[in-house]
Amino acid sequence: MRGLFEAFRIQNPPDDKATFDHVTAQTMIAANPSYWCNETPPDAVPGSRFSYDANQNVATSLFLPRE
Repeated sequence: MRGLFEAFRIQNPPDDKATFDHVTAQTMIAANPSYWCNETPPDAVPGSRFSYDANQNVATSLFLPRE
């Protein structure tokens, strides 16, 4: 929820996906604490963008039938 509310406050986003990427980043950081040292995720990952589009494509592909 914090990431969602923060996304509404992004001033002059660099592109139309920036707010979605921010929410995805905050979700991934919070959902994977064991990925981070001492299981302490940072408040943000500077210089990184977690792609909302890529995340959606991967998540959707998990439910598609295999050929």
